Amino acid sequence: RYLYTYRDPRDVVASLFRKGRAKPEDPERGARNSRLIVRRELRGDEFWTSRSDVWIGRYEDFRDDVPGLVRQLADYLAVPVDHERVATIARDVDLAAQAERAKAAKEHGVDDDLRVTSNHITDGREGAWRDTLTSEELVAIEAEGARWLVEHGYAVETAVGRRKTVDLRESKPTRTPTMRSSTATSTTGASSSGWKSCSTRRT
Repeated sequence: RYLYTYRDPRDVVASLFRKGRAKPEDPERGARNSRLIVRRELRGDEFWTSRSDVWIGRYEDFRDDVPGLVRQLADYLAVPVDHERVATIARDVDLAAQAERAKAAKEHGVDDDLRVTSNHITDGREGAWRDTLTSEELVAIEAEGARWLVEHGYAVETAVGRRKTVDLRESKPTRTPTMRSSTATSTTGASSSGWKSCSTRRT
């Protein structure tokens, strides 16, 4: 079975830039690279959401309810957990625990199993892209992914984003997707890249 999560692609791009400590004038940033990142991520999204053997979660829905996330994943994977076990797992992945792992990564290197880097936690807030992206980067992202944004419950904030989604916004109210799971029986585990990850670690 597979576990797949997604988040606002604007926050994905902003997180990548913060992790790379890239300033607005750096060559790895800019409108073109922002658009290419989103294009890559949406291709991944199409791949994972087309599968039948996958649990799908929205980052913004489970970010502040890790115990609930643990219970949902346990149900999907048919792993019995009691209240104590759920609480233990939730503590093991909370911000304080992740901060300690990030500190250890800085001092001793990245653990190959955990893959928590020294700057793993940059800003896990919903909408933190507003403090990172330039106006040109935002326009490029919404030009590429506006329809996906609206279809997944995110509001667009640029003229190009509104223009590309006028039919979606007028024909039906914006929906907020919830986590869903499949009853398929594949047992191969995997996660995807970027915001498409089975990790609960905040970035």
